[in-house]
Amino acid sequence: KLTGLYNRWGFNHAESQYVKQHRKRPMALAMMDVDNFKSVNDQYGHLAGDDVLKHMARCMKNVFSDIGTVGRFGGDEFFILIEADYDRPRINQYMDRFIDNFTHWATTPISCSAGIAFIRDGAPSYQKILSLADEALYRSKQNGKNQYNYAEEKA
Repeated sequence: KLTGLYNRWGFNHAESQYVKQHRKRPMALAMMDVDNFKSVNDQYGHLAGDDVLKHMARCMKNVFSDIGTVGRFGGDEFFILIEADYDRPRINQYMDRFIDNFTHWATTPISCSAGIAFIRDGAPSYQKILSLADEALYRSKQNGKNQYNYAEEKA
């Protein structure tokens, strides 16, 4: 209710619908989260943390809703299931626009990181796509945050 986005159940539904309809088409899943979110809550309070989550949801809807399904996976983790044939340069344009919109919010200093699983030959299992996106998100965090990285399914 806080963000007005799909929840984890919504992701499961969107992912299974995509697999049924577009089994052999490329897809991508971006997992995103707010960098240092616990610090926002600790320093500014939980109401400020809620504002950050709402801001994240607004930015995601504004930037990504025309290319896929956006939602909140839980806590400060969000997802975008990109349902069309977008290549890396086009996804990069969307990600750059999102990060720019998200970080230029004056109330609280914030940033976010993302991991993108890009699968070219049909949809893998639910666990596989989550694992790939999570791996790339972890790399973004390790490499200094406020960035995105890709992980591709290995042949």
